[in-house]
Amino acid sequence: FYNTPARYKFLRSDASEAGAVAGITGKIALTRPDVSFRLERGDDGRELLYTPGDNQLLSAIYAVFGNEAAQEMRPLSSQEPPVRITGFMTGPSVARHNRSRQVFIVNGRVIQSPILRSAVDEACKTWFMKGRYPQLVLCLFIPGNLVDVNVHPQKTELRFWDDRSVFRAVYHGVRAALEEEAHIVQPARAEKQVLADGQETLPFTHQLDLGNLVSYRKTGPAYQEEERVQVRGEAGLLVRDDTSLSEKRGDPAVKKEMASLLEARLIGTFLNTYILIDDGQSLILIDQHAAHERILYEELLAQRNEEGGLRAAGQILMNPLRLELAPEELALLEDEAGNFKALGFDFQAFGGNTVALRADPSGKTRSRTSVDPAAAFRAALDALTAARRTGQEPDDSETLHQIACKAAVKANDRMSEEEIRILIKGLVTLSNPFHCPHGRPVALRFSRKDIEKLFGRIV
Repeated sequence: FYNTPARYKFLRSDASEAGAVAGITGKIALTRPDVSFRLERGDDGRELLYTPGDNQLLSAIYAVFGNEAAQEMRPLSSQEPPVRITGFMTGPSVARHNRSRQVFIVNGRVIQSPILRSAVDEACKTWFMKGRYPQLVLCLFIPGNLVDVNVHPQKTELRFWDDRSVFRAVYHGVRAALEEEAHIVQPARAEKQVLADGQETLPFTHQLDLGNLVSYRKTGPAYQEEERVQVRGEAGLLVRDDTSLSEKRGDPAVKKEMASLLEARLIGTFLNTYILIDDGQSLILIDQHAAHERILYEELLAQRNEEGGLRAAGQILMNPLRLELAPEELALLEDEAGNFKALGFDFQAFGGNTVALRADPSGKTRSRTSVDPAAAFRAALDALTAARRTGQEPDDSETLHQIACKAAVKANDRMSEEEIRILIKGLVTLSNPFHCPHGRPVALRFSRKDIEKLFGRIV
């Protein structure tokens, strides 16, 4: 840039510019796993990136994202004509705090798309913790006449013939991949493994056979954050219902794993927070709050869906509950009365700043493991208050999250053996019993082999 000093002035350091070049090269390498790419620094010849060109997408991911991400990648394949999707994605165990390793390839071209990103976010709800994102490479194949590429000067954006169809295809493909690997989380063992070259590394929970791949260096593409786009399904609701693919509950492996909880021996609780279970081959720890939260959330979803998604069925309280509200909360309640009724609440003014709660979105029976009316009402009020502050439309699914969280059994709450049995029985019937609505694991499994290794009984 000797003859363009203005451009030269805005160049960053050599290391930063080399990273940017490596990021772009990594994107291109992911689009063509059949071609071998090599990137070296000009000053010292150090290799920044090398892909083998063996026509295996996982090999290219290994080279661009590194060993840890490649080990945790799970295949993804889906087809909802005219959209066909292939690729790989990671589970919650190696989730990242940003979307920099989410690569979308449409007809061989890397693009940035709020529609595709939003579809992935919705599919990952309740599987990943808030603010955590999967690493993935999704390859979409769409007939050329259904895609307009002349939208952005760099051709990094596309216009689809139908955003909703593409959204649904990606949503269902990602959700199916997550449910395919659904299981009680088994933490990686704490001891280190020593590689042949003397380097130490922590083992991975799930190992993938990567063949005789050489060790590649990490680089990764980076995308800017864009606003969250909400796409609604055919019924007019956000496509985020966790029971939409609930037929996964019929999978024999999942049914067997969950049925083992019913037959397992209850050891007790630890810190009045974690339920300890012995199934004969492993020690299982269940977070009582996360488990109860998941049960309540799916019950609320089911009640809402029974009414076609328009209104949740409220349960009449035998004794109306009087609640005192702040003046601003009372004003909000009057403005958002329709939203509260849609959630299953029924109330009326009781004089002053007090309202009488007559019905709430709970189950048909009352017990300690059912929704607490006061906590549920307060949670809905807080969720609608937050939505009004941000200027967004109230999201009933997010509100149900908050209701389930506030009404669930808390850490340090002592539970009787009968209540624990009821909790476990409710857990095994869920469509996703492995993660709470916030994406945290409900249960952890420590196998006999893992425990005996920690005690040095086996090597």
